[in-house]
Amino acid sequence: MHSQETAPHKGTTLSLNSLRVFIAITITFLALFAISDMPYNWVLILPSVCLGSILILICVTDYIALIIPNILNAALFFSGWICSAFLFDKPTLHVLGSAVVWMLGFWVFAELARFFLKKDALGMGDIKMMAGIGAWFGLSQPISIILMASWLGLLIQFCLIVFARLRNTDMQQEIPFGLYLGLGAWFVWLFGPVSIWSI
Repeated sequence: MHSQETAPHKGTTLSLNSLRVFIAITITFLALFAISDMPYNWVLILPSVCLGSILILICVTDYIALIIPNILNAALFFSGWICSAFLFDKPTLHVLGSAVVWMLGFWVFAELARFFLKKDALGMGDIKMMAGIGAWFGLSQPISIILMASWLGLLIQFCLIVFARLRNTDMQQEIPFGLYLGLGAWFVWLFGPVSIWSI
């Protein structure tokens, strides 16, 4: 009888936590959008809404479930392909090449990390996500995105560790890197590439 009563409570708690995560991430994306110049660039409003919506869903699902669904990565890739080819007049081969280069690059890094660290450093969802980022941002700008994602990951993870120790609670051990890639991609989209020397 006791277990029957607690099961719905756990489900409700999970739903509330998921809602809080969704609201927090959405507010973060909207706040960054509001302080950027993007709201005044009418040409980029629709692509911004498209990219931002997909990235929010990726960030939320990766944070909650540590997985990036294939449908979201496919949406990221094809929307990036369409916007880059038809709105920004980028050659299709350039778009596809950027997607392939970054996906393969992340795959090689993941395999090397698995070999040397004896554990998975990146999931396949992160690797597939880089194809979409390559389609949206080309060959060079993903470097800034990875830098931003790494710095955000270190900063947020440090804050979570400190917060968990202050509350004397456990924290999630796995780092959902897709969350940080999504935030980094949104930042670079709104404010432009990050200079290595300015960090």
